[in-house]
Amino acid sequence: MKKNKINSYTIDLFLLIEDIVVICDKQSLIMLLASFLFAFFLQNVNFATAVHNGHYKSGEQIKVIVSNVDPFHNPTEKYDYYHLPWPCKVEKKEIDWNIGSIISGERDRTTKYKINFGIALPNPESLCGQKSLTAAQVDDFIHAIKNDYQYEMWVDDLPVWGRVGFYSTENPVEYYLITHRHFHLRYNRDQVITVNISTVLQQGHYVLLEKGKPLDVKS
Repeated sequence: MKKNKINSYTIDLFLLIEDIVVICDKQSLIMLLASFLFAFFLQNVNFATAVHNGHYKSGEQIKVIVSNVDPFHNPTEKYDYYHLPWPCKVEKKEIDWNIGSIISGERDRTTKYKINFGIALPNPESLCGQKSLTAAQVDDFIHAIKNDYQYEMWVDDLPVWGRVGFYSTENPVEYYLITHRHFHLRYNRDQVITVNISTVLQQGHYVLLEKGKPLDVKS
């Protein structure tokens, strides 16, 4: 999975070079290519480190980070994860920013999620309890849901995507914010091999949003 991520960097880099090659002289172009190749080398170093460290003992905490949000139908239009007013914001600086991450639009940040290797949670856990959304924040989420925004996370360096919310097809249209994330992980001995977030929603996994009205939500 991580290899696919690196390949996407390669495509982005050369698309960018193709766009600006016409305005660069030979010396500038050589320097530009050298800079991008160095950035790609750094990504390979990060990738090798992630794979080497991806072994866990039973109960050991798995790294979970958030990256960005984007419209599903235009994934190149990426924004920082906290571009949306998520209730459980971690007040910590970004992690692992490098040239490759910036070019691809990633803005990795730590989270409050606690996933322990090989340990299933019998009951859902709240990240930060009851929180309030202002009317403006509710409207921000409605805009994101209307435009089919999704978020991207990384669990043990494996990418995971999920919907911000969903809307009804009735008239008038109703918008719902998803407040529950159910992670499914598969293991092979001491490694995580696949991760996804369930798309099956039950009552209590989402809340109705009303434009211009504040809301108390448990997250």
